[in-house]
Amino acid sequence: MQVNRPLHRRRRGVVLTSQGLERLLAAKLSAEIAENAGSRYTLENLSERTGLSVDTLVRVLKCELGVDRETLKSCFRAFQLTLESEDYARPQIPEEETSSSQIVEPELPGGQVSLGSISYIERPPIETNCYKLIAQPGALVRIRAPRQMGKTSLIARILQHAETLGYRTLSLSFQLAHKEVFQDLDQLLRWLCINVTLGLQLPNQLSDYWDDTLGSKLSSKIYFEQYLLPHSPQPMVLSLDELDQIFLNPDLTIEFLGLLRTWHEAAKRREDWKKLRLIIAYSSEVLLPTNLNQSPLNVGLSVELKPFTTEQVQQLVRRYDLTWTPLQVEQLTTLLGGHPYLVQTALYQIWRQETSLEQLLQTPLDQFEIFSDYQPYLSQAPVVSAAKPPSSVLLARLSEDQALAGPELPEGSVKLGSLFYVERPIEPRCYQTIAKPGALIRIKAPRQMGKTSLMTRIVDHASKLGYGTVRLNLRQAEDNALSSLDRFLRWFCACISQKLHRPAQLDHYWEQDRGSIFNCTTYVQDHLLETLDSPLVLALDEVDCVFVLPEIAQGFFSMLRLWHEEAKTIELWEQLRLVVAHSTEDYGRLNINQSPFNVGLPVELGEFTAAEVASLMSAHQLVWQPAQIEQLMAMVGGHPYLIRLALYQICQGLSLDQLLAEATTNTGIYEDHLRRHWVTLNQQPQLAEAFHQVVTAMQPIRLSITHVYKLYSMGLITRQGDSVVPRCELYRQYFQERLDPYAKR
Repeated sequence: MQVNRPLHRRRRGVVLTSQGLERLLAAKLSAEIAENAGSRYTLENLSERTGLSVDTLVRVLKCELGVDRETLKSCFRAFQLTLESEDYARPQIPEEETSSSQIVEPELPGGQVSLGSISYIERPPIETNCYKLIAQPGALVRIRAPRQMGKTSLIARILQHAETLGYRTLSLSFQLAHKEVFQDLDQLLRWLCINVTLGLQLPNQLSDYWDDTLGSKLSSKIYFEQYLLPHSPQPMVLSLDELDQIFLNPDLTIEFLGLLRTWHEAAKRREDWKKLRLIIAYSSEVLLPTNLNQSPLNVGLSVELKPFTTEQVQQLVRRYDLTWTPLQVEQLTTLLGGHPYLVQTALYQIWRQETSLEQLLQTPLDQFEIFSDYQPYLSQAPVVSAAKPPSSVLLARLSEDQALAGPELPEGSVKLGSLFYVERPIEPRCYQTIAKPGALIRIKAPRQMGKTSLMTRIVDHASKLGYGTVRLNLRQAEDNALSSLDRFLRWFCACISQKLHRPAQLDHYWEQDRGSIFNCTTYVQDHLLETLDSPLVLALDEVDCVFVLPEIAQGFFSMLRLWHEEAKTIELWEQLRLVVAHSTEDYGRLNINQSPFNVGLPVELGEFTAAEVASLMSAHQLVWQPAQIEQLMAMVGGHPYLIRLALYQICQGLSLDQLLAEATTNTGIYEDHLRRHWVTLNQQPQLAEAFHQVVTAMQPIRLSITHVYKLYSMGLITRQGDSVVPRCELYRQYFQERLDPYAKR
């Protein structure tokens, strides 16, 4: 085997100025005194704190060889500093160093691969898709991969691309947060807001926006909405790395992920939130007991970084200027399972002639110190083969604007004005109803069937009529607000006031002797309705989250029913129009006759018809035969989310045949969707057993009413009279085998 050292022109980058180095060292000294009992940080300590490799840190501190600006930002951010323009400069290039024959060693593997490094291997179409999406309002990119598979390196390139578009970029790693930050949601959100404030070089005004009555989730949302986003005229890309750090606290995880999802959804309705684009990265495959609709982990652009293929390893081999045969490339790929860091480490050591491929192949890997931390991975390293190029699809010519934007990735609610929204026949009637005094519309459907998208359009229609509008998702209520009916109603009133930009004068209207329902009703009547010049539409999403809290549910829903009834006799209450949305009919111990769930206009959203699917295909500019539509619907029915995801992926190059062949596998496009349903069932054995009966039965069967309610709210079944069947063939095939352990014995 011939070994030749590659010749590369030195990449310049930037170095710290004397002022920048002085600031960094002073902050480092202060941290050593405050956090390390005055002991000096070792390079390994600094590496852990900054997320940079030891080799990169040496280059930063020597101030001789250039590094990229993001590297310096990481160093400064680790010590609560902001990198200023006076802190860095481009290094002087001696004349003798400009020769193209100068040899520069490849980068020592470890941590983020520097921007412009020969060691970075692109993984088409991941980078291109990320660059396209980050330019879209309210974008969300979620990157999942085991450690040292390239997550942070990909983030750095997305941020660099965003900067070329003129966007503000902020990168936060949860690994830099103290353990105390992960003890409760309030501390975590304060830490997040302070770091974003610091990154935007704004004064810390957290105390002006934090309100204990509203809770930390709503306070942080207001802080972004009214302070941070208005002070960023350009779009802001916020990267949150090492998200796994919060996974050890399940309650905190559910609350925080729910908040990120709320921010992402807000971009579909609010111009100010469209400026925020999120990137989240995590390593863990921990399956969290979180609601499908209350997490950013099943929306946005999903990026899963996989091991290198033999072709990608071949690219690296060439960049190290190693003359290898295809067999040698395949041997290294197979030996190390294509793991990016391990492959790069091996090639670096081979390039330095400290080992050889033959030695790696003939010696047990546990004898190599460089691989000591990766034995579990090496023991199950897969053989990686090159992916086949996607089949072509028939695409009609897009208009110029559509060609630039491309199809929308289906996630959460469909934004207003989207070409990919399918109008339901019931919508005109909803628009007529909301214009009537004292109107009440109740929307019921399983998850991911379009409830929030319809609610958004009803609210938008009301806004065009000149009405005041308030949208409130009850899942935003924190544990403190859910501890009693009184606390919940105070939170409820405070939220409405905030969204109407009215002062929350709760104490002025709250008297203990009158009871919380009377207090809340008086507050809405005297403080809100009396002061408004137009009707008020109050849209409440995911109201079923309080069904499991009997005291709150009975009091709150009987109050909503009272308000609706008051409109029949009191003119002022005619101004209030209600829209409520829920997934289940399992009302718990709620007396339905003292609730809004048996009055008003009932709207139950069903599946798309074949005609509606054809309309959606036209919006995607797909030209299909009726038989192809039948093939797709035979697998997923008319489920709105499943249909839209299929069409989106087909527009990206996936063939219908491949989609259907892989639909029920762990490599198919529905893997995330199916796995999260499986997690929910796995946590409720009796429900899993009931659904196993459904998917294995040859005809419709009857279940207990409780199981019917739960499975219907998950969207897994449809009713046929008093019996049920799987909603689609996808669910039947996927769960038949996986739920087999729950079969009655």
